[in-house]
Amino acid sequence: AVLAMGSSEFESQPDLPAVDAELKMVVQGVDQSEFFLNEDFTLANLRSQLQKKDYGIVHLATHATFESGNLEDSYLQLWKEQLALSKVDSLQLSDAELNLLVLSACNTAMGDDTSEYGFAGFAVNAGVPSTLASLWPVSDEGTLGFMSQFYAQLGEASIRVKALQQSQLSMINGDVSIIDGT
Repeated sequence: AVLAMGSSEFESQPDLPAVDAELKMVVQGVDQSEFFLNEDFTLANLRSQLQKKDYGIVHLATHATFESGNLEDSYLQLWKEQLALSKVDSLQLSDAELNLLVLSACNTAMGDDTSEYGFAGFAVNAGVPSTLASLWPVSDEGTLGFMSQFYAQLGEASIRVKALQQSQLSMINGDVSIIDGT
């Protein structure tokens, strides 16, 4: 099962209109999967969902900020609150028995001396065996295209890294395009 959560609307950051389509695509055809958008993307709901159900994959689509030096200044943007990098362990990811955490947000693999590999590293240290994250800023629609390929490949590939590789090749070869948000 997949738990997909994210925000497409923000008070002080640019909106991410493709997040709605991304979340729907991620859970499509996967039994017992759920998605939560905007006002349902809260820290309390994320914790609640992780505790009440066994999800193999958690997909978070939002803005992220990484600031070198202070873990409190690096965060994932939830609906009206921020999840600081220093608070990732409060999600108790090791108890959730996840196989994969997908951080569909900018700079989520950025790190420094105080937080090697950023959010992705903290998730792995918290017990998630695999995390997909970005080292750079990513576009909203480009992410939708990439994620659609990644999840399609994930169903076919025997290992996650192969799904990632095939998705990257599809993007490089121009096999993926977004037309009118689809």
